[in-house]
Amino acid sequence: MTRRSLRLRLALAGAASIVAALVAAFFVLSALFERHVERRIVAELELHLNQIIGGLAERPGAILDLAKPPVDPRFERPLSGLYWQIEGGGKTSAFQVALG
Repeated sequence: MTRRSLRLRLALAGAASIVAALVAAFFVLSALFERHVERRIVAELELHLNQIIGGLAERPGAILDLAKPPVDPRFERPLSGLYWQIEGGGKTSAFQVALG
């Protein structure tokens, strides 16, 4: 084939178009997957937060206590994950919560 061949120019244009489409698809799919993972993590953290807030009770002396632990069994394993604390009124209550 000569350099000015229509077949060669169409093949090169097709190959360049495919490469451009694959690069664009890579970036678009990566961004979509990242947003999906972030939304799932936020939703899971909000669920755990609501369970923890719902299980809090005030003891005498205005101290908050975790009267009802979260229902997820992953919170049972000590020293293995998510840590949180309650601050307010000049007092801090720290809790260790394991998130597998």
